[in-house]
Amino acid sequence: MRLFCMFAITAALFGLLVGCSTKRLPDYPTLSAHQYANKDTQNDLTVAIHPMTEENEIKQYFGINLLADDILPVFVVIENRNREISFILRKQEIQLLNEGCRAHDANESSRKIESSESAAEAVAVISPWIGTSMFSKNEEVRRNFAMKELQQTTVSPGDAKSGFVFFQLPKPDNSPNRWRLQIQTMNLRSKMPLTFTYTFDWQRS
Repeated sequence: MRLFCMFAITAALFGLLVGCSTKRLPDYPTLSAHQYANKDTQNDLTVAIHPMTEENEIKQYFGINLLADDILPVFVVIENRNREISFILRKQEIQLLNEGCRAHDANESSRKIESSESAAEAVAVISPWIGTSMFSKNEEVRRNFAMKELQQTTVSPGDAKSGFVFFQLPKPDNSPNRWRLQIQTMNLRSKMPLTFTYTFDWQRS
């Protein structure tokens, strides 16, 4: 298993985007959480994800191919149809796992190892960037990322929230094409966590 911690990718993102066009980038269309292929419902809370793995789609909404810099944007939609309970989502409780890698950690002081259902199989945890600093001189790029980034949020009864989480990926290096995304929310009444787990196949080029 190789464990990869999240680099401070926001600074790199905006540094790369300084020279981008200043034309307004389109907003990303949001569907009901129930309309996405990757969705799960617990306690009337539905959480859906859309890993953005197509270069053309990424360029359309971000103005640059983030995959070329090993950055994967994942769109998350949370819809609360529980009539009584609110839920909270914190970005630090979202993890992307790449299955089947060997053990490695560039930062031993923050080592975190997760096991899959099989004791013989392990995964590499990639934590999402949770910073908010904007370093681009391009006003439109700065506005675009600020508007689209998923923030820590409380989802009240009847409410829905959405946004992007960005992951710094390891270099391809024959990485397995099976990915697992885990999103943990908290029931504000019971203080108990709800964990949503999704798997998807994606062969990086």
